Amino acid sequence: MKTNHRRSFVARPHRDQAMFKTSAAAPLSGKSFGASIGNDFTNGNRGMAKSKRGAKKFIRSRIRHHENAATRKLVHEDNA
Repeated sequence: MKTNHRRSFVARPHRDQAMFKTSAAAPLSGKSFGASIGNDFTNGNRGMAKSKRGAKKFIRSRIRHHENAATRKLVHEDNA
């Protein structure tokens, strides 16, 4: 049977992403956001990767939402 890797291939172990923390600031709105993931991964490495991706997505979406709101507020103040 064919395999998709060379002979004597050994995959590197995944880096443990437990207790990952990230934060970012939204300069226009003046707010900062943070997110972290715990240590309970029920689906192995895929669960760990999805948890990290979810934390990063949360930060990006919150920043985008508050920056858009601040931009709308500035536009509204300029027109008034």
